[in-house]
Amino acid sequence: MFKMVINRTIIITGAISLFFIGSVKAQPEKIREALTAVQNLEFYKAKDAIDAASTHEQTSGDAKTWYYRGYIYKEIYKTSESSNPSSPLRMKSVEFFLKAISLDKEAKITKDCEANIKFLANTFYNDAVRSLDAGEHVVAVTNFEKYKKIIKVAEPGIDLSQKDIEFYLALGGLYTKIFESDKNKNARFWAKARDCYNRVLSIDDDNLSANYNLGIHYYNKAVNIINKTDYDIDLVSFNDILDTCVVLFKESLPYMETAYKMQPQNENTLIGLSGIYFGLNEVEKSNKMKEELKTIRQ
Repeated sequence: MFKMVINRTIIITGAISLFFIGSVKAQPEKIREALTAVQNLEFYKAKDAIDAASTHEQTSGDAKTWYYRGYIYKEIYKTSESSNPSSPLRMKSVEFFLKAISLDKEAKITKDCEANIKFLANTFYNDAVRSLDAGEHVVAVTNFEKYKKIIKVAEPGIDLSQKDIEFYLALGGLYTKIFESDKNKNARFWAKARDCYNRVLSIDDDNLSANYNLGIHYYNKAVNIINKTDYDIDLVSFNDILDTCVVLFKESLPYMETAYKMQPQNENTLIGLSGIYFGLNEVEKSNKMKEELKTIRQ
């Protein structure tokens, strides 16, 4: 079997700290209490005060109240919850910043809110990548979807196609690893991996990694079937297995041929094509790939 090719990019975005203090004297008591606590880095005390202010009739309709609340929740997340990819504080912070924007009729703090939302979105992306590295695919998918939803609020015109490509290539690799660890127990992950690579190709049909990985994905499935076939199997069953494998080899072929056209001197691609052609009983083509492989290895 051959290794999957996974192209991954990890982007760790630095923290943004933006806070509009304004005139403390002009604020009602709970707002003053919250801002004083923030200045003293007492964020949980600030949270209690700003939560109260957000329900008070004098301050609940003020955009700054919700801006402060979003900021305080963000700071608690940064200082106490950043190692928890499932922390609810980030989404609450985003909600509060969005509430502030909706109340900010003169757009005095909207840009600051959007900057904070962008920061929070990027923490979801970073957590998605870390979760993939840890093999936590469910958490990774959840946080990646949250990232995409939130970043579009801060940057409505953002192009996320490259992020999708990188993420789903990596996710496909993880699903394949899970499948290979126990093919019977984790059979459903074969299709999950296939769907990830197809999703990449729906964005970029010339993506080298997705074409190669998908070609190998089908090829390895056929090889797995052949390897677990009993030697004393009856002829009818054996022919059925051969038919199934031929279908898989045919599924594999166009993806591997595309990878070959894009990178004709890639050893793994030549090895894969040689095996696929052999499985399809195209011996001459298989030998041609073997000769090309010898040439580049000289």
